[in-house]
Amino acid sequence: MPFDGNNQVIDVRYPADRILSFVESEFPNAAALIGEPNLAPIAVYYRSVAGRLGTITPCLMITERQGAQRFGDHIAGAIQIILEFFIDGGDTEQLVTDVSKYALVLEMILANLPFDIFKGGTMAGQEGRHQAFYLDAIETFYDQLRGATGNADAYRQILQMRATFQVKAAPQL
Repeated sequence: MPFDGNNQVIDVRYPADRILSFVESEFPNAAALIGEPNLAPIAVYYRSVAGRLGTITPCLMITERQGAQRFGDHIAGAIQIILEFFIDGGDTEQLVTDVSKYALVLEMILANLPFDIFKGGTMAGQEGRHQAFYLDAIETFYDQLRGATGNADAYRQILQMRATFQVKAAPQL
């Protein structure tokens, strides 16, 4: 029997890439909305954990994408996307202050993603037909200050953010 691929599955790559592009385009607007219009823009965006090797900051990357799905009358599932942000500098107090501003900007953007950012492609091979997709939770974690890579006089402040999205879709076309 030939493979027909009628059942949909969640494709975790698609929303992660779209979210990162949306953050890049909307960062200045969100920074202005929280009262930080002069916050330095994120200099580099990475779609993988390879960004940890970079030395240009501020930096934002996707470090992990996870998906879970249950099948029945509908596909019900969740997608988790973990973003990692870091910034380097010599003033540790300023780094701690600045990273909290970036966290607020990123949370603001994630909380206000337009629904159409997920249209098409979320369901593998099906162009995302008959689906509902919404933000369920944002969790923000601050890491301890570390020495910056390649610079003995600088420190690095790291922030991780987990965004969880719920998805529900028809199992077949």
